Amino acid sequence: MNKIIKYLFVALFLFGSNYLFAQQATLLNSEEVYKLIKKDTSIVIIDARDSNMFKNGHIERAINIDAFQEDIKEKINPLNKADKYLLYCKENFRSGHLKDLMLQLGFTNIIQMTDGYSGWISKGFPVIREE
Repeated sequence: MNKIIKYLFVALFLFGSNYLFAQQATLLNSEEVYKLIKKDTSIVIIDARDSNMFKNGHIERAINIDAFQEDIKEKINPLNKADKYLLYCKENFRSGHLKDLMLQLGFTNIIQMTDGYSGWISKGFPVIREE
């Protein structure tokens, strides 16, 4: 019996530790994000939408990294893994993809805005538009 428990423990450690100890992103809605980024200006804000959507309106201080561009890993790798990142897109599809990729690459402090840019707009929060 002790042998079985020992083998189960080893198997869990070897194969299940990635699931047990996997990094997770913090999920916040647009109201929580608005309050947070007002208080903490060190947060790097990433808009995961394409460049046309970004130009039509984005959150102040946001940088644009399209989650579906071909060289996405090359765009993400130079970022400081110790920084805190806020990710958003229109409704979570692109930001979810970017979040998963960043977690795989070793980023540990990620916030994802659950209601996306659509939620941000619906609450009337300020946006920057490029001409």
